Amino acid sequence: MTSLFRAAPFLLTLGFAGFPFAVLGAENAGPPRVFVSVAPQLGLVRAVAGELVHVETMVEAGHSPHTYAPSPAKLTRLSGAVLYFSIGLPLEAGWLTRLRSLNPGLAVADMLRYVPRRSLEGHGHEDHGREEGALDPHVWLSPRRCAIMAHTIEQALARLLPEKAALFAAGRRALVSRAMALDQELLELTSNLQDRTLAVYHPAFGYFAEDYGLHQLAVELEGKLPTPRQLTGVLQQLRRAGTKVLLVQPEFDQRTAETLARQGGVRVVPCSPLGEDPLTTAKTLATLLVPSSPAGR
Repeated sequence: MTSLFRAAPFLLTLGFAGFPFAVLGAENAGPPRVFVSVAPQLGLVRAVAGELVHVETMVEAGHSPHTYAPSPAKLTRLSGAVLYFSIGLPLEAGWLTRLRSLNPGLAVADMLRYVPRRSLEGHGHEDHGREEGALDPHVWLSPRRCAIMAHTIEQALARLLPEKAALFAAGRRALVSRAMALDQELLELTSNLQDRTLAVYHPAFGYFAEDYGLHQLAVELEGKLPTPRQLTGVLQQLRRAGTKVLLVQPEFDQRTAETLARQGGVRVVPCSPLGEDPLTTAKTLATLLVPSSPAGR
């Protein structure tokens, strides 16, 4: 991870050499409008850009990014955007096709271009129906990967507003410093955990689990409820691990989680991965796992 992190600025310089951007005309009043897919990206872009750009999210609060469809009003707002930061969500391909037809000058920056990715895991050995190689888009709960994305954001914004490049560089440095300090703190917080199973309803915490040596056990996969056989398997794994907490995102159906709570003797704890500040979300997640913390088990 360290070598890849150090190489990121060089890679980004190469990757953005031919990056196209719409020319900002004098008629554009106020900061340029930039769109992101989900709220955690908004927090990262704002950390780098401050008030130099106006950032909006595609997926509105309280909605799942896996099922969201933009409203006509949202598409109208997007028609005035100059830059879109994508993050590998399955529905983005369809959105971006529509956006480019409405706004041919829209530039798109892939925030994951230099981020190491992981595959989505299944419910277990019985999950043979999942497409092999499906990549997990929930990278923002990894402070290490947030540090890499900070460089991507800086480079894209500097292309958009080259006269503000020094300010974007300062924002990137502050974000990277905060992310790497948090990474060290989370390594210490999670190093002595006895229960290393991270039980979740939706598999949004895989990068966090990977970074800190945990095993993510997900109830739901790719927007599909578990079959009765899969649910039985999840219950068996929860009991074997002795896990007492099941993290449930408020954007998803709670009924299956409540069934697991009753049958598996676990406590359902709300934890949304879609907060605007992903570093704060990662810290909150760690405190939920540490028994000695007020929020922990």
